[in-house]
Amino acid sequence: MSGILDKILNMINPDECLISGEILPENREYKYISSDKLLELSPPPHPLIIRDRLLSEYEADQLAISKVISLFKINENENVLNPIHKFKYMGITQIGTEFGTMLSKLISPLEYDLIIPIPIHKARRRERGFNQSEILGESISKKTSIPLAQDIIIRSKYTYSQAKLNREERKLNLQDKFKVVDNNEVFDKRILLIDDVLTTGTTANHCAEILLKAGARRVDLAVIAVSY
Repeated sequence: MSGILDKILNMINPDECLISGEILPENREYKYISSDKLLELSPPPHPLIIRDRLLSEYEADQLAISKVISLFKINENENVLNPIHKFKYMGITQIGTEFGTMLSKLISPLEYDLIIPIPIHKARRRERGFNQSEILGESISKKTSIPLAQDIIIRSKYTYSQAKLNREERKLNLQDKFKVVDNNEVFDKRILLIDDVLTTGTTANHCAEILLKAGARRVDLAVIAVSY
């Protein structure tokens, strides 16, 4: 019955691609995004190029992230921001699930022991109703069978937006805001951190740093898009 209802509703108010605005066909791979339009988005730089960019902002011994896995690059094709914003700020979590499915195709289940979403503060979670990184992580875990651990890192203090802060201010803003609950859970583990977008990488690198200090063997990062 729900399938028939979806067809009727789609005839009345057909779904539009969140990238192009075009009407989506009834039979499609993703609910909100045209597969053809995905191919028109800018691919991400090679992981080594992303690492070089991060090394331009961090000393080698300060960069805790080993590798970044990403679907897209943000600069030339800003259209990818539309579905990300609809996912993150309008609560259309199915978009995040589909991005997680796309990311899972780039991830080898043999490379990682644990998936850890970057946490948000409980106050921000109340505002949004969900953690976008958890939605992505759940989808990736389901497709790859890599165990998901949502409570290994907790965000103990609320942090203000980092958007207008310089690098040193961002570091100070994060100081003592995250902690690993149980070092034994991450000891000698190869960990895949999850976030939505990589900009400066300050938050992700801070989380990777505390995981390594807790005994993790390696920490990589997977995101929807990289700002480059």
